[in-house]
Amino acid sequence: MDMPENIEQLYDEYLLPELRELEKERKKITAVFIAVSLILIVIVAALAFLFHLGVIFVAVMLFGIGAYFFLHHISGKYVGSYKTKVLPEIVAYIDLSLKYSPTSFIDKAVFSESMIFPHPIDIYTGDDYVKGKIGSTKIEFSELDTEYFDIGPNGRQMPRTIFKGLFFVGDFNKKFAGSTFVLPDTFIRKVVSKIKDGSYSYGEQVKLENPEFEKYFASYSDDQVEARYILSPSLMERINTFRQKTGKKISLSFIGSKVFIAVPFKKDLFEPRIFRTMLDIKPIEECYENFKLMADVVEDLDLNTRIWMKK
Repeated sequence: MDMPENIEQLYDEYLLPELRELEKERKKITAVFIAVSLILIVIVAALAFLFHLGVIFVAVMLFGIGAYFFLHHISGKYVGSYKTKVLPEIVAYIDLSLKYSPTSFIDKAVFSESMIFPHPIDIYTGDDYVKGKIGSTKIEFSELDTEYFDIGPNGRQMPRTIFKGLFFVGDFNKKFAGSTFVLPDTFIRKVVSKIKDGSYSYGEQVKLENPEFEKYFASYSDDQVEARYILSPSLMERINTFRQKTGKKISLSFIGSKVFIAVPFKKDLFEPRIFRTMLDIKPIEECYENFKLMADVVEDLDLNTRIWMKK
Protein backbone atom coordinates (compact mmCIF):
# COMPACT_ATOMS: atom_id res chain seq x y z
CA MET A 1 0.00 0.00 0.00
CA ASP A 2 1.03 3.64 -0.45
CA MET A 3 2.17 4.95 2.91
CA PRO A 4 -0.51 7.18 4.49
CA GLU A 5 0.55 10.67 5.45
CA ASN A 6 -0.93 10.46 8.95
CA ILE A 7 -2.90 8.17 11.26
CA GLU A 8 -6.17 9.81 10.20
CA GLN A 9 -5.55 8.82 6.57
CA LEU A 10 -4.60 5.30 7.62
CA TYR A 11 -7.87 5.07 9.54
CA ASP A 12 -10.08 6.56 6.83
CA GLU A 13 -8.63 4.85 3.76
CA TYR A 14 -7.22 1.55 4.98
CA LEU A 15 -8.74 0.54 8.31
CA LEU A 16 -12.33 1.79 8.17
CA PRO A 17 -13.68 -0.87 5.76
CA GLU A 18 -12.40 -3.65 8.04
CA LEU A 19 -13.55 -1.81 11.15
CA ARG A 20 -17.09 -1.58 9.76
CA GLU A 21 -17.19 -5.37 9.46
CA LEU A 22 -15.80 -5.74 12.96
CA GLU A 23 -18.42 -3.31 14.26
CA LYS A 24 -21.17 -5.59 12.94
CA GLU A 25 -19.59 -8.53 14.76
CA ARG A 26 -19.18 -6.49 17.93
CA LYS A 27 -22.88 -5.57 17.95
CA LYS A 28 -23.85 -9.23 17.57
CA ILE A 29 -21.63 -10.17 20.51
CA THR A 30 -23.04 -7.48 22.78
CA ALA A 31 -26.62 -8.40 21.83
CA VAL A 32 -26.03 -12.08 22.70
CA PHE A 33 -24.25 -11.14 25.92
CA ILE A 34 -27.05 -8.81 27.04
CA ALA A 35 -29.72 -11.42 26.26
CA VAL A 36 -27.93 -14.15 28.21
CA SER A 37 -27.21 -11.75 31.07
CA LEU A 38 -30.90 -10.81 31.35
CA ILE A 39 -31.84 -14.50 31.57
CA LEU A 40 -29.27 -15.05 34.32
CA ILE A 41 -30.48 -11.96 36.19
CA VAL A 42 -34.01 -13.35 36.17
CA ILE A 43 -32.69 -16.62 37.59
CA VAL A 44 -30.76 -14.81 40.33
CA ALA A 45 -33.87 -12.75 41.17
CA ALA A 46 -35.92 -15.94 41.45
CA LEU A 47 -33.34 -17.44 43.79
CA ALA A 48 -33.44 -14.26 45.87
CA PHE A 49 -37.21 -14.63 46.23
CA LEU A 50 -37.09 -18.33 47.14
CA PHE A 51 -33.93 -18.69 49.23
CA HIS A 52 -31.74 -16.90 51.80
CA LEU A 53 -28.91 -14.40 51.31
CA GLY A 54 -26.12 -17.00 51.23
CA VAL A 55 -27.57 -18.55 48.10
CA ILE A 56 -27.97 -15.10 46.57
CA PHE A 57 -24.29 -14.29 47.23
CA VAL A 58 -23.13 -17.53 45.62
CA ALA A 59 -25.48 -16.99 42.68
CA VAL A 60 -24.16 -13.45 42.09
CA MET A 61 -20.57 -14.70 42.21
CA LEU A 62 -21.33 -17.49 39.76
CA PHE A 63 -23.11 -15.02 37.51
CA GLY A 64 -20.07 -12.72 37.44
CA ILE A 65 -17.64 -15.53 36.74
CA GLY A 66 -19.89 -17.12 34.15
CA ALA A 67 -20.50 -13.80 32.38
CA TYR A 68 -16.77 -13.13 32.14
CA PHE A 69 -15.92 -16.51 30.63
CA PHE A 70 -18.95 -16.45 28.34
CA LEU A 71 -17.97 -13.03 26.99
CA HIS A 72 -14.39 -14.21 26.51
CA HIS A 73 -15.62 -17.27 24.62
CA ILE A 74 -17.97 -15.52 22.21
CA SER A 75 -15.56 -12.64 21.50
CA GLY A 76 -12.55 -14.83 20.60
CA LYS A 77 -13.06 -14.66 16.83
CA TYR A 78 -13.75 -10.92 16.97
CA VAL A 79 -10.54 -10.23 18.90
CA GLY A 80 -8.57 -12.49 16.55
CA SER A 81 -9.86 -10.66 13.48
CA TYR A 82 -8.93 -7.30 14.97
CA LYS A 83 -5.42 -8.46 15.76
CA THR A 84 -4.76 -10.08 12.39
CA LYS A 85 -6.37 -7.47 10.14
CA VAL A 86 -6.04 -4.12 11.92
CA LEU A 87 -3.00 -4.12 14.19
CA PRO A 88 -0.49 -5.30 11.52
CA GLU A 89 -1.46 -2.27 9.42
CA ILE A 90 -0.79 0.07 12.35
CA VAL A 91 2.61 -1.51 13.04
CA ALA A 92 3.59 -1.38 9.35
CA TYR A 93 2.63 2.30 9.25
CA ILE A 94 5.12 2.99 12.05
CA ASP A 95 7.93 1.22 10.17
CA LEU A 96 7.73 -1.27 7.32
CA SER A 97 10.57 -3.33 8.83
CA LEU A 98 8.46 -4.15 11.91
CA LYS A 99 6.53 -7.41 11.94
CA TYR A 100 3.62 -8.03 14.30
CA SER A 101 2.54 -11.38 15.76
CA PRO A 102 -0.62 -11.33 17.90
CA THR A 103 0.02 -14.49 19.94
CA SER A 104 3.83 -14.43 20.28
CA PHE A 105 5.81 -12.68 23.01
CA ILE A 106 9.32 -12.10 24.34
CA ASP A 107 10.99 -15.39 25.19
CA LYS A 108 11.20 -16.17 28.90
CA ALA A 109 14.97 -16.65 28.70
CA VAL A 110 15.35 -13.15 27.21
CA PHE A 111 13.18 -11.67 29.97
CA SER A 112 15.29 -13.42 32.61
CA GLU A 113 18.46 -12.26 30.86
CA SER A 114 17.54 -8.68 31.76
CA MET A 115 18.09 -9.54 35.46
CA ILE A 116 15.73 -6.72 36.44
CA PHE A 117 13.22 -8.94 38.23
CA PRO A 118 14.72 -11.32 40.82
CA HIS A 119 11.74 -13.55 41.56
CA PRO A 120 11.50 -17.07 40.14
CA ILE A 121 8.71 -17.06 37.55
CA ASP A 122 5.77 -19.41 37.98
CA ILE A 123 3.42 -17.95 35.35
CA TYR A 124 4.77 -16.38 32.16
CA THR A 125 2.43 -15.21 29.40
CA GLY A 126 2.23 -12.44 26.84
CA ASP A 127 1.10 -11.38 23.39
CA ASP A 128 1.33 -8.61 20.78
CA TYR A 129 4.93 -9.25 19.76
CA VAL A 130 6.77 -6.87 17.44
CA LYS A 131 10.20 -7.52 15.94
CA GLY A 132 12.27 -5.65 13.40
CA LYS A 133 15.04 -3.21 12.78
CA ILE A 134 14.99 0.56 13.23
CA GLY A 135 17.93 1.98 11.35
CA SER A 136 20.82 -0.30 12.28
CA THR A 137 19.32 -1.42 15.60
CA LYS A 138 17.49 -4.71 16.03
CA ILE A 139 14.54 -4.49 18.41
CA GLU A 140 11.76 -6.64 19.80
CA PHE A 141 9.00 -5.92 22.27
CA SER A 142 5.73 -7.34 23.50
CA GLU A 143 3.24 -7.26 26.30
CA LEU A 144 4.14 -9.56 29.18
CA ASP A 145 2.34 -10.75 32.29
CA THR A 146 4.63 -12.56 34.74
CA GLU A 147 3.75 -13.87 38.19
CA TYR A 148 5.09 -15.93 41.08
CA PHE A 149 3.21 -17.89 43.73
CA ASP A 150 3.14 -16.58 47.28
CA ILE A 151 1.62 -18.27 50.31
CA GLY A 152 -1.47 -16.38 51.45
CA PRO A 153 -2.84 -16.04 55.02
CA ASN A 154 -4.96 -19.16 54.54
CA GLY A 155 -1.97 -21.21 53.45
CA ARG A 156 -3.02 -21.28 49.81
CA GLN A 157 -0.80 -20.28 46.92
CA MET A 158 -1.62 -16.80 45.67
CA PRO A 159 -0.35 -15.43 42.34
CA ARG A 160 1.57 -12.16 42.71
CA THR A 161 2.59 -9.92 39.83
CA ILE A 162 6.28 -9.68 39.01
CA PHE A 163 5.85 -7.54 35.91
CA LYS A 164 2.95 -6.63 33.67
CA GLY A 165 3.39 -4.23 30.78
CA LEU A 166 5.52 -3.61 27.72
CA PHE A 167 8.98 -5.16 27.62
CA PHE A 168 11.55 -3.90 25.11
CA VAL A 169 14.87 -5.40 23.99
CA GLY A 170 17.32 -3.53 21.77
CA ASP A 171 20.85 -4.12 20.50
CA PHE A 172 22.98 -1.45 22.14
CA ASN A 173 25.90 -2.10 19.79
CA LYS A 174 28.37 -2.94 22.53
CA LYS A 175 29.43 -6.07 24.41
CA PHE A 176 29.35 -4.81 27.98
CA ALA A 177 31.85 -6.19 30.47
CA GLY A 178 29.47 -5.80 33.40
CA SER A 179 25.80 -5.37 34.23
CA THR A 180 24.26 -1.94 34.84
CA PHE A 181 20.75 -1.22 36.12
CA VAL A 182 18.63 1.92 36.16
CA LEU A 183 15.68 1.35 38.48
CA PRO A 184 12.98 3.46 40.14
CA ASP A 185 13.63 4.10 43.84
CA THR A 186 10.24 2.65 44.75
CA PHE A 187 11.11 -0.51 42.81
CA ILE A 188 14.35 -0.90 44.78
CA ARG A 189 12.59 -0.53 48.12
CA LYS A 190 9.99 -3.11 47.10
CA VAL A 191 12.57 -5.64 45.95
CA VAL A 192 14.88 -5.18 48.94
CA SER A 193 11.95 -5.68 51.33
CA LYS A 194 11.32 -9.12 49.77
CA ILE A 195 14.91 -10.33 49.61
CA LYS A 196 16.16 -10.98 53.14
CA ASP A 197 18.92 -13.54 52.61
CA GLY A 198 21.17 -11.50 50.33
CA SER A 199 20.69 -13.97 47.49
CA TYR A 200 20.30 -11.24 44.89
CA SER A 201 22.21 -8.05 44.25
CA TYR A 202 22.19 -5.40 41.52
CA GLY A 203 25.77 -4.48 42.40
CA GLU A 204 27.05 -1.28 43.97
CA GLN A 205 25.14 1.95 43.68
CA VAL A 206 26.48 4.34 41.07
CA LYS A 207 26.56 8.01 42.05
CA LEU A 208 25.92 10.28 39.09
CA GLU A 209 26.04 14.02 38.63
CA ASN A 210 22.48 14.58 37.48
CA PRO A 211 20.13 15.57 40.33
CA GLU A 212 17.01 15.28 38.14
CA PHE A 213 17.97 11.77 37.06
CA GLU A 214 18.80 10.64 40.59
CA LYS A 215 15.53 12.08 41.86
CA TYR A 216 13.66 9.33 40.00
CA PHE A 217 16.22 6.57 39.50
CA ALA A 218 18.77 4.57 41.44
CA SER A 219 21.64 3.16 39.36
CA TYR A 220 23.61 0.02 40.19
CA SER A 221 26.45 -1.82 38.50
CA ASP A 222 29.20 -4.37 39.05
CA ASP A 223 31.49 -2.16 36.95
CA GLN A 224 31.50 1.44 38.17
CA VAL A 225 33.72 2.77 35.38
CA GLU A 226 31.66 1.18 32.62
CA ALA A 227 28.39 2.30 34.25
CA ARG A 228 29.50 5.95 34.16
CA TYR A 229 30.55 5.48 30.54
CA ILE A 230 27.15 4.01 29.63
CA LEU A 231 25.15 6.55 31.63
CA SER A 232 26.55 9.58 29.90
CA PRO A 233 24.96 12.99 30.55
CA SER A 234 23.24 12.71 27.18
CA LEU A 235 21.76 9.27 27.89
CA MET A 236 20.60 10.29 31.36
CA GLU A 237 18.74 13.22 29.84
CA ARG A 238 17.19 10.93 27.25
CA ILE A 239 16.08 8.44 29.92
CA ASN A 240 14.55 11.32 31.89
CA THR A 241 12.67 12.45 28.80
CA PHE A 242 11.47 8.91 28.10
CA ARG A 243 10.24 8.61 31.71
CA GLN A 244 8.24 11.81 31.26
CA LYS A 245 6.92 10.59 27.92
CA THR A 246 5.63 7.30 29.34
CA GLY A 247 4.48 8.67 32.67
CA LYS A 248 5.57 5.28 34.11
CA LYS A 249 8.20 4.04 36.55
CA ILE A 250 10.39 2.47 33.92
CA SER A 251 13.30 0.10 34.60
CA LEU A 252 16.35 -0.49 32.41
CA SER A 253 19.32 -2.82 32.34
CA PHE A 254 22.41 -2.93 30.12
CA ILE A 255 23.69 -6.50 29.90
CA GLY A 256 25.64 -8.41 27.29
CA SER A 257 25.07 -6.41 24.12
CA LYS A 258 21.50 -5.40 24.91
CA VAL A 259 19.41 -2.78 26.59
CA PHE A 260 16.25 -4.04 28.29
CA ILE A 261 13.40 -1.69 29.19
CA ALA A 262 10.33 -2.56 31.27
CA VAL A 263 7.38 -0.18 31.10
CA PRO A 264 4.62 -1.23 33.54
CA PHE A 265 0.94 -1.07 32.56
CA LYS A 266 -2.00 -2.42 34.53
CA LYS A 267 -4.27 -2.96 31.52
CA ASP A 268 -3.97 -4.83 28.22
CA LEU A 269 -3.05 -2.23 25.63
CA PHE A 270 -4.01 -3.84 22.32
CA GLU A 271 -7.31 -5.59 23.00
CA PRO A 272 -10.41 -4.30 21.18
CA ARG A 273 -13.17 -3.16 23.51
CA ILE A 274 -16.43 -5.09 23.32
CA PHE A 275 -18.60 -2.31 24.70
CA ARG A 276 -17.02 0.46 22.67
CA THR A 277 -17.73 1.22 19.02
CA MET A 278 -15.07 0.32 16.49
CA LEU A 279 -16.06 3.30 14.36
CA ASP A 280 -14.07 5.71 16.48
CA ILE A 281 -10.52 6.71 15.71
CA LYS A 282 -9.52 7.15 19.36
CA PRO A 283 -8.87 3.42 20.12
CA ILE A 284 -6.81 3.22 16.91
CA GLU A 285 -4.81 6.27 17.97
CA GLU A 286 -4.23 4.70 21.39
CA CYS A 287 -2.88 1.49 19.84
CA TYR A 288 -0.71 3.50 17.47
CA GLU A 289 0.74 5.59 20.32
CA ASN A 290 1.52 2.53 22.43
CA PHE A 291 3.25 0.71 19.58
CA LYS A 292 5.11 3.87 18.61
CA LEU A 293 6.21 4.39 22.21
CA MET A 294 8.34 1.26 21.94
CA ALA A 295 9.50 1.76 18.37
CA ASP A 296 10.66 5.28 19.27
CA VAL A 297 13.01 3.96 21.97
CA VAL A 298 15.72 3.67 19.33
CA GLU A 299 15.52 7.38 18.60
CA ASP A 300 14.69 8.42 22.16
CA LEU A 301 17.83 6.73 23.53
CA ASP A 302 19.88 7.33 20.36
CA LEU A 303 20.64 3.62 19.96
CA ASN A 304 21.62 4.05 16.31
CA THR A 305 24.61 6.17 17.27
CA ARG A 306 27.30 3.51 17.15
CA ILE A 307 29.70 5.02 19.65
CA TRP A 308 30.78 1.49 20.59
CA MET A 309 31.55 -1.52 18.50
CA LYS A 310 30.89 -5.07 19.61
CA LYS A 311 33.92 -7.04 20.66
